[in-house]
Amino acid sequence: MTRADPPLDGDERVMLVGWLEFHRETLAIKVGGLAPEQFSARPVPGSATSLLGLVRHLTEIERTYFRRVFAGEDVPALPFGTDPFGEEPGSDFAAAAVAPPEEALALWQAEVQASRRLVGEAASLDDRGKSNLPLRFWLIKTLNEYARHNGHADVIREMIDGTVGE
Repeated sequence: MTRADPPLDGDERVMLVGWLEFHRETLAIKVGGLAPEQFSARPVPGSATSLLGLVRHLTEIERTYFRRVFAGEDVPALPFGTDPFGEEPGSDFAAAAVAPPEEALALWQAEVQASRRLVGEAASLDDRGKSNLPLRFWLIKTLNEYARHNGHADVIREMIDGTVGE
């Protein structure tokens, strides 16, 4: 898979959306080409974190931040996770049994597409949708989630099969 370079210049929306796309593509690269056992592996002793768990968590982030909170859509939390604002964040990692990568990645891509649609429909970064916070906030918060978890994905992937790189 190839990844587009992030924008180096542009207005605020171009920069935020461009860098978020860069990090989404980075995650896809980090988790690509793995067998189900590798995708679900927890190579750090004592940690529940796996690449599957990271994908599930970011799927829930996309759904919660953009669809549930910003757009006010009546969609439930995903069955493997919890509300990122809830009392038990992180169960999407703990519940990560061996699963086909294609299923988790397809669900993640569907949520990414829904997020892209909602962001594209917003008139400006100041649009609050159904939220009390502007779209700008949700883009930055989501970008932060991806940047942090891509670092985790990088380490996990290296421990699984030695693959390194940006």
